[in-house]
Amino acid sequence: MYTVKPSFMVEYDNIVFIKKMTLSSSIVNVLSGMRLERFNQAAREESRRKLLLGSYFVYNCLKVIGYKEEVCARAFSIESAYLIELPIGKISYSNSGDYHALSFSIKADSAVDIEQYKDRPIEVYQAFLKSSLLDLKKLKYSFYRGWIEKEIYYKSHISLGINIMEVGDYMLGYAFSNDAAVRVIEL
Repeated sequence: MYTVKPSFMVEYDNIVFIKKMTLSSSIVNVLSGMRLERFNQAAREESRRKLLLGSYFVYNCLKVIGYKEEVCARAFSIESAYLIELPIGKISYSNSGDYHALSFSIKADSAVDIEQYKDRPIEVYQAFLKSSLLDLKKLKYSFYRGWIEKEIYYKSHISLGINIMEVGDYMLGYAFSNDAAVRVIEL
């Protein structure tokens, strides 16, 4: 199961990893199985880039958590991070722009979502929020917060205790189905 249980796992049952990643020449496509098939079917270069970088990110997170190589390597072959069977614990994964996020819990359900702030017409914010507010900054923040809360609920049916934080021009949200301490780790 674990090679060595990391010291932070003694204190924290719930972890959120976040990392800004860009494609570099040192990244080698080692995808296989259903993940490679999905990569090859992707119509856009951006989708292929996110699949490859996301695989490396999930692999590295599983390594940091302390899983053995054969478990970590599933990040390169399983179609989606949600389908990776772990001996213990559960993960949730999200990406937007150059950022990737993963939540992990030994005992609880969890969900994570990250969204890059993008400028949209004020009418989009107002329609989503069912609001006639004209303060663009408040509308934008409320729109992304609401969007993240919707995504977290969709992924895990958790609607209470959603934590929101800003990371540059991104908004990160995460939730766990327990009250255990959470550690956020920027890789």
